[in-house]
Amino acid sequence: MKKFILIVALAVSSGILFGNEQITLSTPNFSEDQFVDYGVGIRPARKGDLRLEVQTLAGKTVIHNYGHGGAGISLSFGCSQVVTELVEECEKNSVAVLGSGIIGLTAANDLLDRGFQVTIYSADFPPYTTSNVGTGIWEPFLLSDPDDLVRTLGTVAYQRFQALADNDFPEFEGVSRINVYSFGVSEERKSHLPNPVDVEVSFDHHVTHEGVNWQTFRIDGDLFMQDLLEKVVLKGAKCIKRAFNSKDELLELEEPILINCMGYGAKTVFNDNLLIPIRGQLLYFAPQTNIDYVLGSVGDRNNYFYFVPWENKLILGGTYEVGEEACTIDKETCHRIWNNALNYFKDSESN
Repeated sequence: MKKFILIVALAVSSGILFGNEQITLSTPNFSEDQFVDYGVGIRPARKGDLRLEVQTLAGKTVIHNYGHGGAGISLSFGCSQVVTELVEECEKNSVAVLGSGIIGLTAANDLLDRGFQVTIYSADFPPYTTSNVGTGIWEPFLLSDPDDLVRTLGTVAYQRFQALADNDFPEFEGVSRINVYSFGVSEERKSHLPNPVDVEVSFDHHVTHEGVNWQTFRIDGDLFMQDLLEKVVLKGAKCIKRAFNSKDELLELEEPILINCMGYGAKTVFNDNLLIPIRGQLLYFAPQTNIDYVLGSVGDRNNYFYFVPWENKLILGGTYEVGEEACTIDKETCHRIWNNALNYFKDSESN
């Protein structure tokens, strides 16, 4: 009887006996004096599916690896594994990687580990890539595609990030486990989450929302991308700053194998009209050490927002502007996101 009472007491104290698990979280500070800057990037999505295949171009072998949309991080190491296997079938040692975002650099890294000579050509290098702008979490929502290949790529990337996060001396910095609190998640989406737990979240003891807690990996772009670039250079990669505007310019390269990781740039060079730009806009706030979780709010696109903490900033986002290829800041849109976040936590304080 005493043992039963003890178990009940523990269950009540944890808030999980008569309902959802109760969680208390710190409220982020989105006041004006915490605002630092804006950010913007173009997600290179592609109608139908990403392009991961081999093409012969005037005697050169082109391995396409682009069109990942907002899932570049979530698919990165999975795609790099496939690229490496395809290069090994070519039986040639010199490779040009086109692009230095996370897709290009992970491909370069894996090729270097297999002993290939790698030259990276890119118009910009970290920290000036779209991958440095992205909020940086492994996101299963973006992998809920019936295509078995996409699921496999995502699983491989998950396992690679897991190895980095759980290693006391990881090969690359900036990868860590993090709790995510999602609100308004459909049952279908919830089914794709790793070990989801229904929770009742109280922000600084103001109970406000019921949602789902799950854990994933945060990839701090400032740390990870810079360290990844430095490591591939240490492994022997050459980095050449160069933009390409046509296939003819690619044929000028001496390398017999070209890895096309150009993202949205492939639309012009390879005349790929299946590519669709999706603009994402962000607001950067001063780092807040008490915010150690990711949040995605409830609501439609007009009310939605999310935030992700990095070491040197707190990132607030929420736009998914399909067809918008202008990599420019729309302050009106950004301030709508900002107001969404302010109102969300204002409501929590009033309950």
